[in-house]
Amino acid sequence: MSAAIDLSARPVVRGRPTRPLILTRFSVRFLEDQPPHQDDWLEYRLSFFKEATLASIRAQSVLPTAWLVFLDDQAPDWLRDEMSALSEENRFLKSAPTRRVGALLLLRRTPQDRLL
Repeated sequence: MSAAIDLSARPVVRGRPTRPLILTRFSVRFLEDQPPHQDDWLEYRLSFFKEATLASIRAQSVLPTAWLVFLDDQAPDWLRDEMSALSEENRFLKSAPTRRVGALLLLRRTPQDRLL
């Protein structure tokens, strides 16, 4: 006979309850010389993100501390505006601007960031 699993229990680390941190590469190109993503692909991806990914996270019993969604440094303004609107509706969602340094992808931090 298996023991019941308490799905409402929060993960505990070092005796303290925690909440997850989620990182998502939304529109970040793999190679610097790769062309920016086309609007039709970004629109499809955004639609799937809202309908499946975001909906799934919002349905969790324990919401994340933060969800950083990385956008390419050349992401169009309309996509940045959409992500800003989503982060207003979902306080745990943060749109994270990126920049490239060699083969590394770095998160630009601001003094207000206390997550990382």
